[in-house]
Amino acid sequence: MLTLLVPVDGSKNSLRAVRYAAAQSKHCPVTLHILNVEPPLDDYGMVRAYGDAPAVIADLGRRLKCDAIVMGTRGMTTLGSLVPESVASKVVHMAKVPVTLVK
Repeated sequence: MLTLLVPVDGSKNSLRAVRYAAAQSKHCPVTLHILNVEPPLDDYGMVRAYGDAPAVIADLGRRLKCDAIVMGTRGMTTLGSLVPESVASKVVHMAKVPVTLVK
């Protein structure tokens, strides 16, 4: 059985990642762990600061003994690569399992 972690943030790309991960069940039995990585709102409807998302994703993948992590990416262009690392690229570097990025 294949065990996958799929972090989602409500974006279209993260939802495509869920569909991609679920489609893997055509090849073998799959267990999906869906992780909501949207920051919580405070009592006034404002986004609160939250923990280091890439570290949380990589650590949860390890603790759940996932075979891989599947996550959406914004598919940045060369210009986008000049900005600080994205969550997805940090997860690629931190995770001990393969990471599939879905655009």
